[in-house]
Amino acid sequence: MTHPRQVILLALMAITSGNISCQSSATAKNKIDINKIIEREMGSPATASYNTTHTLVLAYTENNRVLTYLVVRPADGKIILKDKAHASAISWVSEHQIKLNIIPGMVKRDVTPEDNYRFINLDSFLK
Repeated sequence: MTHPRQVILLALMAITSGNISCQSSATAKNKIDINKIIEREMGSPATASYNTTHTLVLAYTENNRVLTYLVVRPADGKIILKDKAHASAISWVSEHQIKLNIIPGMVKRDVTPEDNYRFINLDSFLK
């Protein structure tokens, strides 16, 4: 036969373990799934890369020479920037700056290397 103290102890242990599992499941529900955000916004498989401190994610996909890209903040799932460009590549340059390698649309005179890429500073989008 079980002693009344053992019954009370077992009941307290069950209540405590139930509270812990509820808290951990609530934390899991609040965690933001970056892959789902990227898939929802871009619709197709995309390549994603973090900046050096993992505070922003750059995701991109290419279809018919059009590069669709977006920048997401993983902390809250906010989409910082979403755009399209006729570009061949996109990459992180610094913590809050990305570089687009532009595909020239027209042949022009006096072409400079700067005509083939564009820098996008994300500081203005982060405010």
